[in-house]
Amino acid sequence: MADKRISELTVATSGQTTDAVAIARSGQSYQLAVSVLGPLIYKATTSVASSEELALFTTPKTCVPASSGNVIIPVRGHLAKGSGTAYTIGTATNLRFAWGNPIELTAMEAIPTASLASFFGSTGTQSALSLGPGLSGGAQFYNSICTMGSTTFFEQPISLSIQTANLTVGTASLTVNVFYQLWPLTL
Repeated sequence: MADKRISELTVATSGQTTDAVAIARSGQSYQLAVSVLGPLIYKATTSVASSEELALFTTPKTCVPASSGNVIIPVRGHLAKGSGTAYTIGTATNLRFAWGNPIELTAMEAIPTASLASFFGSTGTQSALSLGPGLSGGAQFYNSICTMGSTTFFEQPISLSIQTANLTVGTASLTVNVFYQLWPLTL
């Protein structure tokens, strides 16, 4: 193959087992099999309207749709709330991610109860990271797979909900980004 600029190469939308990446190391050219790089990380972005935020207890919002033949493994979550009228928290607790919709499977905190008021009760923009190593909820996801078995989570979506009760009043939009891997599972 003749030398080409990266911008001249055809874009591949999915990996194949025979794919290789060219690398230069200490002046030498090598190829690296893509299969040794590990699973790809995908990103799902979900917009949650204020009317949906007010109903997150009764109607969870799917953030990552179920994937046929796979277990979805969340790596990191990012929540961004726009400015607007502050939400009334009331008795709502724990904004959480969970497998399934309706929420029937294990859940983990995205924003714990102690932080709900500062996140939703503010009129300004707010941003929060969740999941992943060292962040709220991350260990719960991975421990759940180990203790409950991966078949429990097979072909389940990732949903966002609020525990205990709905928020009341409020008008700010919410954008949820979930970064995740797909682990194939043969049953």
